[in-house]
Amino acid sequence: MTLFKEINIWRRAGRGGLVRYRCFENLETGRFHLRNADTFDGPITQEELDARDAYYYDFLADAFAEEPFEDHATLMDAIQAHEADFS
Repeated sequence: MTLFKEINIWRRAGRGGLVRYRCFENLETGRFHLRNADTFDGPITQEELDARDAYYYDFLADAFAEEPFEDHATLMDAIQAHEADFS
């Protein structure tokens, strides 16, 4: 059984914006995977967080069942790879 630890990393984006990186550490290997990044502009409501979380966990359940994860030695490596893929 493979276990994962969820780690949320936040950074500022522009004026008043935030990015939340949804990362996982494989507890067996100690390596990291970034599954998703949410961008928030302006005030964040609890309803918005709840809606994004519901979508994310549905997405995550499917992802865990289907595909192997690209993993990285550090959280920064995972974030940089994600940024390179989506910039």
